[in-house]
Amino acid sequence: MGARTYTLDSVHIHAQAEHRIDRQFFAAEMHLVHRQQDGSIGVVGQIFRLGEPDPVVRALLESYPEPGQSTHSGFTLNAADFLPTDLGYYRYQGSLTTPPCSEEVDWYVLREIRTISQEQVSAIANLHNGFNQRPVQPGNGREIVYSGPRPVRQ
Repeated sequence: MGARTYTLDSVHIHAQAEHRIDRQFFAAEMHLVHRQQDGSIGVVGQIFRLGEPDPVVRALLESYPEPGQSTHSGFTLNAADFLPTDLGYYRYQGSLTTPPCSEEVDWYVLREIRTISQEQVSAIANLHNGFNQRPVQPGNGREIVYSGPRPVRQ
């Protein structure tokens, strides 16, 4: 995340994705919410398309809190399991996608797209009584900067 130092604060997942790439919609998106000492927020977004089940998503789903609980200590995120082979990402200033939808959030959306199974997407939706994504919002003139190796057009 550039020259800034963040600490991982929380992890959650949305079905369907809240970002598009090249106007394409995706099945799910995991948000790794980070905070700096001054309270500034940075979120890493990992997008998923339908395909094979994802082991990180499986571990997250298995550790989701029971209804009425807000945290659970059973989920450990090993960053090595999550590093993309393509280190490219899209960066912009945005907002949180859940209330209070605070502005001034540094977003880093990974370019490499992982796969998630339909069963995992259904499990996420079941946990939230339906799909829990915020609709894709207008860009409102925000500058989106790509960092990393030049994307290969398919």
